[in-house]
Amino acid sequence: MDKNEEGMKKEDWNQIVVDLIRLKKNDKSDDEINNILDIIEISKEMIRENVDWNSFITYRNRRKKYREEHRKDIQRRSCKKRGLGFIPLNDWFEDSHAHHIDKERIIYIPAKLHNSVFHNLDTGKGMNYINDLAIDFLYTQ
Repeated sequence: MDKNEEGMKKEDWNQIVVDLIRLKKNDKSDDEINNILDIIEISKEMIRENVDWNSFITYRNRRKKYREEHRKDIQRRSCKKRGLGFIPLNDWFEDSHAHHIDKERIIYIPAKLHNSVFHNLDTGKGMNYINDLAIDFLYTQ
């Protein structure tokens, strides 16, 4: 018996597909349903054969490397898109986020600290508290 990764029989999956097709269109004949099932199986095989996982992994590595090399440019483009300035008050360090204390200036703070407080620069919600934490972090550096 053919079983997939979840341990379900191939016939069970086919029966589920048949039931779904019958629910969708009651006027389909058994031959039409069998043709659709054949097309589904052929499509699954084509996908399994044609997926080049090595190129996908290579793409992810290239993207990660590009983002690391162009981190500052990506941040500036993001700020420009949002209408914010990008004047850093301290240097970037590993695992840091750029926190805007206002529309122009940023402070690099640890990502864990940045994510610990919900805040929104546009509405001002949570900004006083996170700004106090960010400024305290800046002075203790």
